[in-house]
Amino acid sequence: PETARPSALGTVTLPEKPVQLDALKHLCETWRNRVDFRDGYVQASRDLEEAAGIAQMKLNKDDVEAAKTFPCIESVLIRSAQTFLLEGRMEEAVCLAESRKKSFWSREQPELLLRWSALELAGRFMMKATKIRGGIKSLELSVAEMVRAYALFSEPWMMADRLHRHWESRLLNLDPDETEEDDFEKLMAKVRREYADLADELNRAFVERFQKAGFEIDGILPQTRIFCDRVAPALAKKKKTVFFLVDALRYEMASELLEGMDKDFKVALEPAISSLPSIPPSGMASLLPGAEKGMELASAKSGLTVVLEGRVLKDRKSRLAHMEEKVSGGFMALKLTDVLRLGAKRKKKMKEADLIVVTSQEIDRLGEEGDDHAETRRWMDDMLEQLRRSIRILAKQGVEHFIITADHGYLFADQLDSGMLMDSPGGTALELHPRVW
Repeated sequence: PETARPSALGTVTLPEKPVQLDALKHLCETWRNRVDFRDGYVQASRDLEEAAGIAQMKLNKDDVEAAKTFPCIESVLIRSAQTFLLEGRMEEAVCLAESRKKSFWSREQPELLLRWSALELAGRFMMKATKIRGGIKSLELSVAEMVRAYALFSEPWMMADRLHRHWESRLLNLDPDETEEDDFEKLMAKVRREYADLADELNRAFVERFQKAGFEIDGILPQTRIFCDRVAPALAKKKKTVFFLVDALRYEMASELLEGMDKDFKVALEPAISSLPSIPPSGMASLLPGAEKGMELASAKSGLTVVLEGRVLKDRKSRLAHMEEKVSGGFMALKLTDVLRLGAKRKKKMKEADLIVVTSQEIDRLGEEGDDHAETRRWMDDMLEQLRRSIRILAKQGVEHFIITADHGYLFADQLDSGMLMDSPGGTALELHPRVW
């Protein structure tokens, strides 16, 4: 607008007639959008921005929000969006990010699209966290209702975990501009603090209600009944079945896994309550035949072991041996990586199998043993695509029924501060994990 133009643009002569201005705008729009002209526009815009010192001019967000002319406009708007988020004006930031993701320069420069996408995720996460906090305080939810709120509501609370995971994934590919680094660092700290505070508030509310309910959650499938209630009936109907046991596949990740799969498959998502302690030995044993009748926890030299129907289950090998013994019909066990490179020998054996068990331990192993959080986060994203590929590969081999489940979930924080640490419960320590003492 003429009243908002920097003084440095005072010498630029513009036509006065609206029809002439519109013609110029149309010319620039065509120049940008024509594939055969686009490179010329990019070069001309950058040259003029530098020659005229556009980037050094003081431009206000409201005056340039609709403009697409120069790349420096994106920087002005990005700074505004970051300020909005730091001030708690999340909806304004999200609206701005949504519109600028579609802009010419975001299409032209992938790093700009990444930045806008990250800012949108930050805003959506903070909006979701605010809404969940309000729900915890205003709704007198039972422990079972809290589970449903997290997993089954039309706007489920689990979306906070997903948005935070996506935000952290975007950061791995983002190289903050030096001119905006301070505000972006503050924003990263704010989002992580909000996630930690939300997790703490949710956990405290959940544990309080869980205790009041006598550590029972009515109406939600227990993990120990997944095999007898979901796997065994399919086998009884002679359906060729695959049972995926994915170590540390979070519920929100399972939800994302199914998105788009309903075009080719009939899909359903259902929460189950994991067994305690939430570590692989007890979680994986809970998914075996007979677990619904009860299990024992026992002390061993190596730490904690699980005893099911008199058998000590200490590792993947012993758990698969138990399952093969209890399942009638053909049985086959694979690792996820095996499915992705099926050879003729495995395909032949698969034809004879009624139940195929596929295991994956990568997420948990990286999370527990690895010290590179970026690698773990990348694998979390890659895992979903590997599972989708595996399902399609197995479907081509005649599999009719797929059940995908996990031994436990988790919260992923890049670092633990003093407020997250748990005092020793006393007694003899058998296992010490990030999730369990």
